[in-house]
Amino acid sequence: MNKVKSLFLPIIIHLALVTFVSAEADTKCGFQEVLEALRLGVRLVRPDPGPEFVYSEHFVIHYATSGPHQTTRAYAESVSAYAEYSWAKQIDTLGWAAPPS
Repeated sequence: MNKVKSLFLPIIIHLALVTFVSAEADTKCGFQEVLEALRLGVRLVRPDPGPEFVYSEHFVIHYATSGPHQTTRAYAESVSAYAEYSWAKQIDTLGWAAPPS
């Protein structure tokens, strides 16, 4: 019986953690909402006022600083940095073909 109890508690804790983590909303971006909208055929509109931009060598990141889709310039710059890192790794280091311009 003690063996069953010792196995039961970690399983319950694991299930509770998995449920809690998967139930949390991702507030950093609207990726899941965009996927769902695409699946349903819903057309999304740009946030008002128009987007602001962060430019890098290969990417243009657009973001809003107000409204329901707001974020910060720092977050947009980090997205740009990670996109450039991915480009350097995949295109420059691994030799993958660059996407069409």
